[in-house]
Amino acid sequence: MPCECNLVINELLCFLQNKCDVMDELSLVQICSAWYNEEEIECAKTLLCELVKIRKVIRKGDKRNQNNISDVIKTLKESEHLPTFAAKDLNRLPSVTFDHLDVSSLLKTLATLKNELLTYQTETRNSVSKLECEIKELKEKRVADCCHVLPATQNYSNDSMKGSNVVNTISNNCNLRDFSSFLTKKTPVLNFSQAVMSGKVSDPSINDSTIQDTDDQGFRLVTRKRKRPHIENYQETSNRPYFQSKNKRGTNGTTALKAAEQIIPVYISRFCNDCTETDIQNYFKENERCLFGIETLKQKKETNFKSFKILVAKKDLSIVLKEDFWPESIVFRVFKQRFNVNQGSAALT
Repeated sequence: MPCECNLVINELLCFLQNKCDVMDELSLVQICSAWYNEEEIECAKTLLCELVKIRKVIRKGDKRNQNNISDVIKTLKESEHLPTFAAKDLNRLPSVTFDHLDVSSLLKTLATLKNELLTYQTETRNSVSKLECEIKELKEKRVADCCHVLPATQNYSNDSMKGSNVVNTISNNCNLRDFSSFLTKKTPVLNFSQAVMSGKVSDPSINDSTIQDTDDQGFRLVTRKRKRPHIENYQETSNRPYFQSKNKRGTNGTTALKAAEQIIPVYISRFCNDCTETDIQNYFKENERCLFGIETLKQKKETNFKSFKILVAKKDLSIVLKEDFWPESIVFRVFKQRFNVNQGSAALT
């Protein structure tokens, strides 16, 4: 019976739908005709014709069950849109044993697979052999090209080439006779030792300016040139002397003009919360030191001590920054003002 999820319950149709692709038709007909009765076969054929919407062919005779099963198998193979058949009673599904299989068909299939595998192996070997030959030809061609192409040089000499290792670097496949003839054609100039022995040494010309940049052993000195960026209308100039303006101090002490007192800020901290600015001013008076100003600093976080910023004269700075000037556990240093770039304001530290 059909259901809403396109699932149909019928044991015979379920068995044929799953086995028709893996077993031959003759074996299926023999198994189903021996396992199912005539009523079950007729019911399965009627249900399939209603689902596929085709005319039901009525079979008669002694082999009507086998013919009906063949019709069902043909319809299952030819129809495209079929529901999914399921079995409610698994005991009504026949078991497939080795007796129901066609051994000759299996052997024929194995032989076909074996022949196809041998063909594939042969083709693979041929392809690999062909590829190896092509790679070998490319290597030989590359070595031959290296033998016939040499770097451009000037003033070759037969004597200077004797005993060199140039010939050793060439492959055995090269023609050494052609290589020797090539060197002979390119060596019309005598070497330096032959020119000295003959007593004919030409004067240095303008083109021999590169010889001047050599050391005692005859090697050319190579200097690294500085690369300059490409700039339009660029002109190279010589370095000019740099004069820095420095401040100077006067030394005349017989005048009514006097310099202002230089004030230095000092940071002092770790005072108890009861300490006030007046207490610090009185402390400076007791020590006979001048205090130009005092400011209580606000802490970013809540602490159990106070911090102050005081202004003292530069001449008293060395005394104020001594350890014996302040009471025990008091922290002091020169006050620094840090500028916060992100916020655009100065932070007091």
